[in-house]
Amino acid sequence: MDNMDNMKQKDIKKKIKEAEKYIDTIDQKLHNEGINKLNRLDIIKSIIVNISNDDYNNDLLKLETFSFIKELLKEVLYIIPNSEISQQLFMFYGSKILKNSLDQFYTPISISTFMNSIVIKNKKYLDPAAGTGDLLISFTGDINLWEISKDAIEMATLNYSMNNKIMKINHTNSLMSDITNYYDYVIMNPPFGTKTVVKDKNVLNKFVLGKGRDKQEIGILFLELSLKLLKESGILMAILPGGYLGNSGNKYLRDYIIDNTRILSIIKLPSATFSRSGTGVSTYLIILKKATIKKDYNIHISEITEIGYELNKKNTPIKYKINSDGEYIIKDKNLVIENDFIELTKEIQKFSFDNNIDGLDSKDIPIEYDKCKLSDILNDKNLVMEVFRYTKTYRKLIHNLLENKNIPLHSFCVHDVDYSFKIDKNLEYTYVDISEINTPLYNGKKILGSQLPGRAKNKVKKNDIIISRLRGNISYTVILEDDIIVTNGVCVIRPLDINSVLIILSNLNSEDFKIQHQSLTTGSIMECISDTDIKNILINKDNDIVKYKKVYDSMLTLKELL
Repeated sequence: MDNMDNMKQKDIKKKIKEAEKYIDTIDQKLHNEGINKLNRLDIIKSIIVNISNDDYNNDLLKLETFSFIKELLKEVLYIIPNSEISQQLFMFYGSKILKNSLDQFYTPISISTFMNSIVIKNKKYLDPAAGTGDLLISFTGDINLWEISKDAIEMATLNYSMNNKIMKINHTNSLMSDITNYYDYVIMNPPFGTKTVVKDKNVLNKFVLGKGRDKQEIGILFLELSLKLLKESGILMAILPGGYLGNSGNKYLRDYIIDNTRILSIIKLPSATFSRSGTGVSTYLIILKKATIKKDYNIHISEITEIGYELNKKNTPIKYKINSDGEYIIKDKNLVIENDFIELTKEIQKFSFDNNIDGLDSKDIPIEYDKCKLSDILNDKNLVMEVFRYTKTYRKLIHNLLENKNIPLHSFCVHDVDYSFKIDKNLEYTYVDISEINTPLYNGKKILGSQLPGRAKNKVKKNDIIISRLRGNISYTVILEDDIIVTNGVCVIRPLDINSVLIILSNLNSEDFKIQHQSLTTGSIMECISDTDIKNILINKDNDIVKYKKVYDSMLTLKELL
């Protein structure tokens, strides 16, 4: 493997496939020699620790088996980073030793590595919702883990042992802690979601965001807790659902963040980052400094698309960088991993230098980064913190559209329309679901009122336009008959007249419309655009509507034929 940069691409591909199966290969070898499952992890650990030592020093193994495993691991280390190997072994053997599936606790190691790359070293670090401790596994210094689950503590202990790391772990209900102003950094990925709530008044009354409520999401309480635990000017890095940053119902949380912190960075993670844990929730990494700031300031923003793993595949194998010829890229005799966190580290270092941020690693390096101002967020009535509407690309687009006298879509719409209706269970309706919109046409199916799905919320009429809410491919159609029932998975627009229909229709396929639609989506489980935001999209009133009159007439003809 020393000559990887001279190997043929097909041989490299073969080595990658072999490396993906190395744990099964080693485990089978140890099984054949009769090594107990509980002892296998310690044996592999000892070999990894002494990988550069040629002495045979293991009494439990035959020399042949010892040498086989050592050579296999040496080869794998050219392909998979040491830290990743440690996590893979922990996930594999931890599940067997602890008799517990660890996928639900899985955090990609590249996230921990990135976090460690931007902090000041050898400080006091805390994860108050530690799970298996993955977020701090790359750190050195005073590492503290708090966890309420005894099973998770057992896993974390094994995890740190596997990585030869020292930490302090505390079995506790973190939310009941009275510690304040103590840690330099709090790093966390707390439980979140509307089903993970606290109802205990003794807990709720300890928090500004819990007091006077019947219940509160655990993730929101953990965010407030983290700020209490930090020293003044301490740094919080938290993985949060997109809904915390964008949903109108969570505006009070964003008010709290703005009042009690200086927002340093808002980073959008890929939607499948935690797919192995069984969640497709849209997530952000938000970096906050405990402080009360009254003046305007800059906020670093970014979207990460690659985190080093093939997120759409089972067990999320490592994703390697490929050049324009489809060949694997090799650097320093190792395969290069597709990982945006490497560039993001440099961005944060430069941003920290430019803005005199204490608590983050600062370097004056030649790299560009995107940013917005706090005032940009304050100018949004819901204080939305999701990054897409603040990027340089989006703001430049809006500036150009306004310069070219584009105007909001709502200028061509009837306002304050009530699309709701009362279902007659015995009446037959024509219903259009999102799957039945075949842009720009649609298919309706006849359904009795008693069988209409719960999402059948809107009754529309001829020339109403429906547009999908979801982030991603935009589907749309013009309704060509009266009294059609449509899903609430679409935004409904009622144009003023046929001329307005054609103007709106002429804009729906444009790149400008798509960018605005995608940039204005918010949410966690399903990122959607609101009825208000879609009507604020800027459109060109001067498009050639003669062409779209022909499109509209063709749609009518096809509808009649069908």
